[in-house]
Amino acid sequence: MKPLSNKKGISLVELLAAIFLASITLGLIAQMLTLFVVSSQHTILNNQANTTGMLTVELIESRLRNFGPTSVRTCDEQSNCVIFEQHYNVMIGDTGIEVEYYDPPKTLKIEFTTSEIILTRETGSPFSIHLKGFTLDPSSEIKLVGTTGTPIDGEYATVIFEIVLFAASRDVKFSFTASYSFVIDLV
Repeated sequence: MKPLSNKKGISLVELLAAIFLASITLGLIAQMLTLFVVSSQHTILNNQANTTGMLTVELIESRLRNFGPTSVRTCDEQSNCVIFEQHYNVMIGDTGIEVEYYDPPKTLKIEFTTSEIILTRETGSPFSIHLKGFTLDPSSEIKLVGTTGTPIDGEYATVIFEIVLFAASRDVKFSFTASYSFVIDLV
């Protein structure tokens, strides 16, 4: 029989060193995974905000293009509200160019409330733009540029919509701007 002292083994110091190195390695891997998850969540939130903001901007601009306003005014006693009016519509028909006048004019009201954007036509139900997990920040505003508030024929008007989306989960704000310009024509 051979003596037991000739067998090689792991000493307590070597075992403790291996455990120490393994715990440091696992700690670094856990920290990297945490950073990756946080970075991924931030990227996902940015992408969601960009998608929601750009779709909101496009929706407002396309509704205004399709409506074809001839004048604009602010709402009574509301700072983040404008009413676009369409006094007439020019149509090209089989017999030539036809003009259809509206009395009273057709309207499209765009309003920023405390949490949403609402578009309202003279007929039908109000249309609310869903902000998909975001809220409308109070710093969002509608600016009427180039007009004194009372429409003047031939005046060039620009309406700027500054939309600020707020993500409560991260306490972050995302800004977007939509604008629409046209010449006021009250004929």
